[in-house]
Amino acid sequence: CPVTIVEGLDRLLPNMDKELGQNLAMLLKKRGVTIQTGAMVKGVEKSENGLTVRFEQKGTPGAVEAEAVLCAIGRSPYSQDLFAEGLEVAYDRRRLHVDEHFRTSIPGVYAIGDVSSPVQLAHVATAQGLACVDEIAGRKPGQDLSLVPGCVYTRPEIATVGITEAEAKVRKLMNVPDNYKILFLQGGGSTQFAMIPLNLGLKFKKAAYIRTGVWAKKAAAEAKKFITVDEIASSEDKGFSYIPRVEKVTGDYDYVYICFNNTIMGTHYEYIPDTGDIPLVADISSCILSEPLDVTKFGLLYAGAQKNLGPAGVTVVIIRDDLITETPLAGTPTMLTYKTHVDGESMYNTPPCYAIYVVGKVLNWIEKNGGAEGMGKRNHEKADYLYNYLDNSSFYHATAEKGSRSLMNVPFLTKYTGEEADAINKKFVKEAAAAGLANLGGHRLVGGMRASIYNAMTLEGVKKLVEFMEKFAKEN
Repeated sequence: CPVTIVEGLDRLLPNMDKELGQNLAMLLKKRGVTIQTGAMVKGVEKSENGLTVRFEQKGTPGAVEAEAVLCAIGRSPYSQDLFAEGLEVAYDRRRLHVDEHFRTSIPGVYAIGDVSSPVQLAHVATAQGLACVDEIAGRKPGQDLSLVPGCVYTRPEIATVGITEAEAKVRKLMNVPDNYKILFLQGGGSTQFAMIPLNLGLKFKKAAYIRTGVWAKKAAAEAKKFITVDEIASSEDKGFSYIPRVEKVTGDYDYVYICFNNTIMGTHYEYIPDTGDIPLVADISSCILSEPLDVTKFGLLYAGAQKNLGPAGVTVVIIRDDLITETPLAGTPTMLTYKTHVDGESMYNTPPCYAIYVVGKVLNWIEKNGGAEGMGKRNHEKADYLYNYLDNSSFYHATAEKGSRSLMNVPFLTKYTGEEADAINKKFVKEAAAAGLANLGGHRLVGGMRASIYNAMTLEGVKKLVEFMEKFAKEN
């Protein structure tokens, strides 16, 4: 008999990789199954031929005649009245709350399966039961429960373990909690200047920005096109050579925005501002995975890949679930709506495949070299070596103040000033290039020189730079 599937979301198997849902839909259609996705059921009525299911699909009403209707809208555990009167047990919504060893809040009482697990499958409960017995017996668990597959009983049967590969790598290395989504988008970090106010500036239509350089200034200017922007602190009074100390942010703000590392000025936040319940947003383009970072302190993080992750063309966005809205500011384009990309799993349109592929390779390299902790140790060694030399030199000096110095970007000047400085800077950059030390010219806003020592740069490379600097100082 003919079968019709009416699915409320935009595809089958929305919690699995997109390709799985697409392949299942293709197989079902070959068997004559009609599939209506993005269709919200409005009601089921009796009719002459049996039953009529009425639904709405993209604003258009639809209906299906059927002899029988199977309603599958999820299951919930029945955990009430399991315990005698007077025994109080903790719940996670309707599920019994258990720790990683399946222990409930009542000493000596364990819970497995549907009453405590979000995965309501018999083989999962069996694996949990075995692990629970091992725990009670004081033995090491016989299997890793994270490797127990989830499955969908279709023909062919579908099973999955874990999450998508790209997300898994970022989630593991940055310790991203489950209540955050990870997106791989296009448009560079600059597109985020608009996406953030369009999607987050909803309640008060106002945000607080801390201006620490060019990129924070550009982000604020873009946000002003859509919402009110309050500049609550700035380091412009000293040429952006330091990070202002903002202990506590309060007020009617939809979010607080910072640029965590400033490439041009060579400054970096050595603290995380306390914003209370106000979501903190940070541009971490030039310092992502350069050291450990507590993602839970932020509502949204984003990074263009081209500094520490791979080639230009892909931007990583990490956004907390409660900030993903279906109703951004009026007029927001579809492509500038975070939910578009969450629902499409970063594949709403053709993604930058090669750039993401290279990012995956770089993430593997970071993992092999100790992850964020390993990168932090590596980068502190490099930066300390260079800053120690600058601070003890009578010829050079760093432009960023102590307590605000970047691990990634180290601008510095010589003792010369005026026209002499311009000439000596050009000479330095030219001779450095001839010695195999490239791209040491400083930004025009700062002048002088700038050493960018991102993750890929080795300590040996920094030592070679210092050797050249010492030789140049003696000769000039």
